[in-house]
Amino acid sequence: MPAASPRPPPERAAQHLLSAGGAAAVGPPEKGGSSTLSLSNHHPSIPPAAAANPTALTATGLMSLAALVIQNALVVLMVKYNRMSHLHRGAQAVALGSGANVSSPLSLGHGSPSSSAVAHTSTIVLMQEAVKFAICLVLLAWERPSVTSIGDLLSTLSAVLFQRETIKMLVPAALFTFQNFLIFVSLAHLDVMPFQVVSQTKIISTALLSVWLLGRRLTSGQWASLVVLTLGVLGAQYDPSWIATTASGSGKTLPKVAGVGGDIAAEGGPNVVLGVVSCIVSGLSSSFAAVYFERVVKTTAPSLAIRNLQLGLFGIPFTFVSLLALDVWDVAAAYTVSSHRGAAAPFQFWQGWTLFTWALVLVHALGGLLVAVVVKYADNILKGFATAIAVLLSGYMAHVLWQYQPTGFFVLGCGFVLISVVAYQYCEPPRRR
Repeated sequence: MPAASPRPPPERAAQHLLSAGGAAAVGPPEKGGSSTLSLSNHHPSIPPAAAANPTALTATGLMSLAALVIQNALVVLMVKYNRMSHLHRGAQAVALGSGANVSSPLSLGHGSPSSSAVAHTSTIVLMQEAVKFAICLVLLAWERPSVTSIGDLLSTLSAVLFQRETIKMLVPAALFTFQNFLIFVSLAHLDVMPFQVVSQTKIISTALLSVWLLGRRLTSGQWASLVVLTLGVLGAQYDPSWIATTASGSGKTLPKVAGVGGDIAAEGGPNVVLGVVSCIVSGLSSSFAAVYFERVVKTTAPSLAIRNLQLGLFGIPFTFVSLLALDVWDVAAAYTVSSHRGAAAPFQFWQGWTLFTWALVLVHALGGLLVAVVVKYADNILKGFATAIAVLLSGYMAHVLWQYQPTGFFVLGCGFVLISVVAYQYCEPPRRR
């Protein structure tokens, strides 16, 4: 009689469950059952280099990438639409010789005076994190059939959040907050074009960190395709008016960061070195946080809903502190050329909020959840390709909706992006089945 095959260790069973799209439960044991599994570190049978030869993309991975492309393009179009709305209302107010708010057919908000002001970026980011947390709370209740009341949900949430696994989310939450602060500093010292050029280095840094932290192997052809992708994104986003404005007699103009640390512009000499260093460190922080999160979700048992709840446990307080530092206390002014808050009105949380702003928050929150799905079922490098394709899609949709005329640089950038996508897949080593 043949001997029965040995049962796999529970860690391997949990990993198999994850690869099938499930998630091991984390939290208190069900009635009459044994305690549930929680993996604090990946098992020795799952080495860090497991991602060196990743499995073929599943339907979930492909669908999540396609959804991320659409979501990113939608965000770009919504932001552009919102800018057009504010410009249209401002032009009507000037034409009437009055500073009063004038309703616009482009505006989806109410007609109160506050709607003419731009909403603070920090409040949008904070509410985005809160909405994402609420969505994940609903998903947690859906994952646990035993949750039948608010009390059960709160008990499960407490068990999910207050455990050792949660501390792993402290690193990405802190890095994402630090990244946002550095973006505001770099924008205060760099023109738009240099900022775009330096910020695109995160495409390469993400690949480098994927090789280091995940043991992923990339061929020379794939590295070349990432360089082409970077050039393509730069070309698609390049606007000759940036150079023309700087070269004109109007002098150097810096972008204004409305609602975050005041409207920051240059009166003295901008510190270009500080701007470049801030932009590079911001990209590295973003890349490290993204790759770190990918490693955690691919090598541990908790589901994506649980991981996002744990991330929100740190992310929401960090974002609130960032709001206080950048908008209420104006800490960023110490690292920028100047701050033009002066005798401005006190900070108002709901300044400039409209129905359109809430829609933008919802789309952003869904995008954050999509990113988690993408890094689990695909990877951060493919996420970079999806983001680049979204730039092309948003440019095409802007042409259809608003007769935006694409420049030669945009067309050239589109070609580079498409070539890089094909080259990356063509040069890819064989995947595991």
